[in-house]
Amino acid sequence: MTWLRSNWIALLAVGVLLPALVFVLLGIPLIQRASSADPVTHVARATAASLAGYDLTLETSKEFPGEGDDAVPDDLALIAALISIEPGERADADASCNVRLVANDRAWPQLSTPSDYNYGIGEASARYCVLDGEAKELEVVFLVPRGVYADAVVEISVSGTEGVWEFALR
Repeated sequence: MTWLRSNWIALLAVGVLLPALVFVLLGIPLIQRASSADPVTHVARATAASLAGYDLTLETSKEFPGEGDDAVPDDLALIAALISIEPGERADADASCNVRLVANDRAWPQLSTPSDYNYGIGEASARYCVLDGEAKELEVVFLVPRGVYADAVVEISVSGTEGVWEFALR
């Protein structure tokens, strides 16, 4: 009983501060994520989506699993996607976009040097998503765990606009 009397203030402080700490660590990030989430537009494969005055279409995609004899480790795979970009009449001539692969609540950025994994970007393909008023084929490559392809989408957002477009790979 004397221990409880001498430590009641500390116990009260822990009883008040512990729930506050849990709220700060978990509650506030969840509230911020829910309030700032961009609207998501789902786009079927081979279907055009209009972004910042451009029509973007995911033409094709493929998974290249590691085989042990190449630069891709056995438990990983490369996923490549070819996206057609066609400017419209009101196309912004000075925009860029962020491209990443999303699956199972995880995201992977595109590889900046897919040649490190013995993957060659086509000569006619652009490596980065720059919207400059020109028609082009964008070829993006991602290094991901093997088996991600079935659930993955290519997520594209354009600078200066709200919204995220998710292009189905299959």
